[in-house]
Amino acid sequence: MDDRLIDLTVSVAEQNRQQVADIIAQTIASWDPDATVERIELAVGRDLQFVRINGTLVGGLVGLLIYTVYRFWH
Repeated sequence: MDDRLIDLTVSVAEQNRQQVADIIAQTIASWDPDATVERIELAVGRDLQFVRINGTLVGGLVGLLIYTVYRFWH
C-alpha cells in the first residue's frame, strides 16, 4: 500500500511540476521583502546573529589562508 501511494504521489508531482513551480514562484514574488526578512529573523532568533558572525569569521580566515598560500608560492 505504501509503495503504491508513493508511486502515485511521484507520478502526480511529475505531471504537474510546472504548475507547482508557477504557484511557488508567484507566492514568493508576492511577499514583501522587509516583512519576510523580519519574520525569518523572529523565527530564527539569536541564532541568525551567530550564523552571520561565524560566516564572517570563517570567510575572513579562509581569505587570509588563501592570501598567505598565494604569497608563499609566488
